[in-house]
Amino acid sequence: MEFNLSDENLLPLDAVDFGVQFRLALFEAKGIRDLAEQDMKRRCRDYMLELSKEIRKRLPDNIKQLEALKFLSPSHAMSSSKPRIDDLPFFHLFKGDVGKAEQQRRNNRRSGEKSIREKC
Repeated sequence: MEFNLSDENLLPLDAVDFGVQFRLALFEAKGIRDLAEQDMKRRCRDYMLELSKEIRKRLPDNIKQLEALKFLSPSHAMSSSKPRIDDLPFFHLFKGDVGKAEQQRRNNRRSGEKSIREKC
């Protein structure tokens, strides 16, 4: 996934939501000139952009692991069309008993199917 953080892709400063605390601080600083307010917003935006770039530099190695967390969601775990446990992207990190883990996954699916049948 690529991100283009160039100026033409950014919201205008007045459209950026800097949060409640920021707005309250501006309100409490009555008398701050528009120019100073715009400068502060610009510096905050630039800081957030730089922070995003730095996080992005460190993220590529972990992004696949983070995306793989979707396989742990209850809806996915209870699905009948889930991949085999050894096909999961994070399987290589698993240090436990694979047989027990696979059995637990099967039991989870069965108990989910049972609770669905009981509701009907």
